[in-house]
Amino acid sequence: DLGTGGARSVVLRHEGMHALTATATDSDGASGSASVACTVTPTPPTVSITAPADGTAVFEHTPLVLAGTATDATDGPLSAALAWTSSLDGALGSGTSVSASMLRIGTHVVTAQVSDAGGLIASASRTVVIRPPNVPPTIAITAPADGVTLLSGRPVVLAATATDAEDGDLAARIRWTSSRSGALGTGGALTVPTLPVG
Repeated sequence: DLGTGGARSVVLRHEGMHALTATATDSDGASGSASVACTVTPTPPTVSITAPADGTAVFEHTPLVLAGTATDATDGPLSAALAWTSSLDGALGSGTSVSASMLRIGTHVVTAQVSDAGGLIASASRTVVIRPPNVPPTIAITAPADGVTLLSGRPVVLAATATDAEDGDLAARIRWTSSRSGALGTGGALTVPTLPVG
């Protein structure tokens, strides 16, 4: 029973063929009816990943929370049935939220997938990057040589290299200091007008 009235707006939630019948009864009890046939076609669920943001990058062994929602026009909420997978590590768990802390280093395509009672499948994906553990950059002074003796009153050329596994070349961010003069400047190559004797 879909209700009464000359005009009705209804949602047909059951997929397949429907025969809709309208019946009217007059004051003498006589009734008449008319029928039409319609088909409700199956529609797949909708899946949305709410976390993490696409392109998120974290260090190895850092817990990464995966969260999403899924709904279906016929079956209603399906979030609890979401199945999470990684393109590199396979199955990660199921449900509205999953915490993944053992993803291998690399770029992962994380997918949340669900199927409805009719077997229709829907999914959504995000890309996440797992970085190597955060290690300090490496730095090497190439000039002057260690222990070298310089003449006072003359410019001193300072040079160094610095690299990092994540950020690459860090030479521009090198900061130079002297135990006697304090801050000298920044950069991979620097000329200091003079240094005090000592």
